[in-house]
Amino acid sequence: MSEQMYVSINPDTFVQGGLIDDVDAILTSVRFTEFDYEGKSDKVLALKVAFTTPDGEAHEQYYSAGDLKRFRPTDDGKHIVPVAGATCLVVSSNASQFLTSVANAGFPKNKMDRDISVLDGTGVHLRRIAQAERKGLAKKEGDDKQKTILVVEKILFQPGEKPTFVVGTGTSVAKGAPSGAGKSVGAPAGAASAPQASAEAIDEKTTGYVLQVLTENGGAFNKTTLPNALFKLLAAAKDPDQSKVLNTAFKPEWIGSSDRPWKLSADGVLSL
Repeated sequence: MSEQMYVSINPDTFVQGGLIDDVDAILTSVRFTEFDYEGKSDKVLALKVAFTTPDGEAHEQYYSAGDLKRFRPTDDGKHIVPVAGATCLVVSSNASQFLTSVANAGFPKNKMDRDISVLDGTGVHLRRIAQAERKGLAKKEGDDKQKTILVVEKILFQPGEKPTFVVGTGTSVAKGAPSGAGKSVGAPAGAASAPQASAEAIDEKTTGYVLQVLTENGGAFNKTTLPNALFKLLAAAKDPDQSKVLNTAFKPEWIGSSDRPWKLSADGVLSL
């Protein structure tokens, strides 16, 4: 039997056709991690960006950030620690290009200090552009195709703000988004608006959804992957308060409050 062949997930091997491009999305988790391109190379520092599109599909993108001899990620992935005197990321790295696009699109630079999790819950419009030239990388024979990279073209809403599209419906109503963004359509004309739920009702509803995630996963769940789980439940339920529930769950002071019927550990694990 011939050896099973697998498709490379190395960003350096990506081509334009068939890739995610020109879509709205929510950045559900942005973390630094070690990555070895499915065992195809030595481990490097990478920026792992998890995002969900309006159709409810979850995606992950890895952006190389540098040599682990220069930096290493913290256990929770929120920070990078300098090694051997290194102080800054290289401007030509894929991670730097992505983070620069976030700032250029309008995310406040004064919030982009050392904790990368500040990007969690950001609504964005993503588009592919030409990858920045990376000096020092050997070019393989016949590798003349223009490499691209998925970056943020526009900030649609910041964490804690009201989402401008509803995940799970395939609908995006982002004002000012490029024409055809995400191949989505607007809300149906004359659609009836749902009754406004009270703050207490939203609090109770959000608590119920989080408890459902926990009980369905043995009583423990990683906070970084909670947004994707909530998106799926809300979409399946067609909950009219979806955006309010997500806004509530995204708030660190809410999810980590001692008043909740769960505990949040220092490493970001929710448990009953």
